[in-house]
Amino acid sequence: EGLVDETVTDRDRARALVGALVEGVIAVSDQGEVTVANDSARMLLRLPEQVSELRLDDLPEAVQTVFAEAVDMPGTPQMAEAELRGGRHVRLSATRLSKEAGTVITLRDVTEERGLDRARRDLIANVSHELKTPLTAVKGFLELMESDHLPPEQRAEFLSLTNVEVARLERLIAEQLELARIDAGALPLDRELVDLDDIAEGVASSRE
Repeated sequence: EGLVDETVTDRDRARALVGALVEGVIAVSDQGEVTVANDSARMLLRLPEQVSELRLDDLPEAVQTVFAEAVDMPGTPQMAEAELRGGRHVRLSATRLSKEAGTVITLRDVTEERGLDRARRDLIANVSHELKTPLTAVKGFLELMESDHLPPEQRAEFLSLTNVEVARLERLIAEQLELARIDAGALPLDRELVDLDDIAEGVASSRE
């Protein structure tokens, strides 16, 4: 009796640990029965909480696919990434453990990571565009100033405009360095009140 009680206690403890995990955990038998599905998995996959008997067919196609791959290669974790209903991105890992334990599938929500990756790509594209504009202007002014027939007053004007564009380049580079320091958590922030109208006017005037 003591051995039975100990076994039940260990089983309940294991279930409690799995249920408390932030990552989704699903166990599927060889017959396609979902034997374990913790709260995180149910939330990510939008599975009904009141339904206790689930089958592999009730799960998204991406989960079924990684399950099939794990069954074909026992003991070797199979990895995949998929977008679920509602736009959530998950990283899947499936491992066929044994005939008794079946296949265990873990799901990690990587939606925020993918959003940051997308924002980083957009930032790089925007910075590239912003750098290209003053560089093109500087190149054009330098080509014009190479002319021997350019009047001195016009040469001085082009030189002044070149300096403006160079200062713009320096400002853009400094901003990117600050962003890199912010991303690394190495930039102290000095908070102060600002006038948004003045900032908007300054940005607009620099584009004229």
